[in-house]
Amino acid sequence: MIKKLYEFDSAYVAGPASEEQIRAAEEELGVKFPSEYREFLKEYGALAVHKYDIAGVFEHEDENEPPMFSHVANCSSGFKEFLEENLLPISDDGMEIYFYLDCSPEHAGRVIAIGPEIGERVVAESFGEFLEKILKDEDPVGDL
Repeated sequence: MIKKLYEFDSAYVAGPASEEQIRAAEEELGVKFPSEYREFLKEYGALAVHKYDIAGVFEHEDENEPPMFSHVANCSSGFKEFLEENLLPISDDGMEIYFYLDCSPEHAGRVIAIGPEIGERVVAESFGEFLEKILKDEDPVGDL
């Protein structure tokens, strides 16, 4: 079921993901999701707000229609070299900047932006901080 995020008229969520769905995605990707991202998945599943789509875990019910959200396992299929470094692609800016969730034990939860004009840059020390910027419609990268 798609529902609006309570405070934002333009935010849509896929619905909560079950613990089983989350574990299955972790196993498929070979990573352990950081705790804030797991909480996000359990509450919202995936998110579409402003120009951003935050990849998540959800069940797509109508095979005849394309999904409104991005599944984190599908987003990661072309990014194997990043997964080897425990970087999970979770969003992009619609241009050339991609956002990765760091799933490594030493930096779990921070978000890194990678793109031609910026190289590689930490844009949030936690998934929650990144999500807050997105919800406020702020550019997570900041000034270039």
